[in-house]
This record gives sequence, C-alpha cells and structure tokens, in this order.
Amino acid sequence: MCIGLEAKVEEIKNLLEKIKDIELKKKTLDLLNLTILNKNYILSQASKKVHHSYLGGLIDHTLSTTKIGLAISEQLEDIYRCKVDIDVVISSCLLHDIFKPFTYEEGDNTVNSPLGLYMEHLILLTIKLTQNGFPFKVIHAVAAHHGDSGPVRPETLEAMIVHLADYVDSKLNGDILRKAKTIYQEEVKTGTEPKDILVALEMFSKRAGKENEAEKKFRELFFNENKN
Repeated sequence: MCIGLEAKVEEIKNLLEKIKDIELKKKTLDLLNLTILNKNYILSQASKKVHHSYLGGLIDHTLSTTKIGLAISEQLEDIYRCKVDIDVVISSCLLHDIFKPFTYEEGDNTVNSPLGLYMEHLILLTIKLTQNGFPFKVIHAVAAHHGDSGPVRPETLEAMIVHLADYVDSKLNGDILRKAKTIYQEEVKTGTEPKDILVALEMFSKRAGKENEAEKKFRELFFNENKN
C-alpha cells in the first residue's frame, strides 16, 4: 500500500461530491469504481516512464490534476469573470486517465498490454464515456486533454482547463523525478535511486549544502560578503 492511500481515496470521493449534477456524479463514480478505485488498479502508474511512473502514481496524478483544474477555474471566474462549468471540469479531470491500467501488462506497468498495443487509453475512455451517456462537453474535454499532441484540440473553456491542469501536473512530476535521479547519480550515489515522488523530493534536501555554498559564493561575488 502507498503511504496515505486510503486518505487519497477519500479525497477523490470528496472532489466527486463537488459535482452538483446528480446524474453526472453517479456516472463519474461508476467509472471510478471500475478503474482507479478498484483494488485491482488502485496502485497503477500514470505512465510507463514519463510522469507519475511509480506505484500509486495514477491516483496522485488524478488528485493533483483535479485540484489544479479547480484552481484554474477559480482564477478564471474571480479575475476574468468567466463562467466555467465546474461539474465538467471535475468529472473530466477525475476520469481523464483512468483507462491507462487497461493498457499496461498485468503486474508490470512498464509494458503495454496486448490491448495497449492496439488501443490508446484516450480512445478506450472516449468510447466508454459515449456508451455511458456522458455529456458531450465531458467527452470532448477528455478526448482533447493531450492538447496539440492529441487526436483533437481543446475547443471549450473546460477542455482547455483540463488540458492545462493535466500538462502542469505531468510536467512538474516528471521534471522532479528526472532531476532527482540526476542528483542521485551525480552526487548521492548511495541508498535507493528515486523512483517515486517521496524519495525524489528527499533528493532535493540532500542538496541543501550545495545550495548554501552557492549562495555564499554568489554574495561574495556581488556584495563582497564574507571576504577576509
């Protein structure tokens, strides 16, 4: 079990409760129970190696993307006076990657399953959303969440929000993991190489001494501090 996994499941459910449309809330919960809240898939990675590529990465990515989506929506409404369909944003963010486990080999999230070789997770989820009678705005937001690199570009405000939230969280997590591995390989070289986000973040604390040394040299260079 991942640290705090039960708390993350509850947080997913709390975000789901923010959906005001009762029918959309039920449809969204049904799909979550089929995938990310299913005990067989709850520890799934969010990708094979690019971002959140560790056990439980998918639930981390789902939570973070949804929270970022809500934060963007709030700023758009508060600052730009835009009207955002929050129900669509929440449902789309919660669901956008949930069919990824079906594209991984059982027991090895680093390898495509036979289905994953022929069908991308976006295609599978778009079909399922259509079968289950989801609103077109949700179907579009999910289908467009890869932005310019996906099958269709975001054409609604909600789809743009979902795409940006997904991109920001994926980019941040992936960059942290890659930088942490670089720190480990170049400087730490002991213990376990960072493969999940918690261990990765610890790598940055191990670099604190170098940061302090860099600041000292910086001040010596520009402010003549600490010079004898």
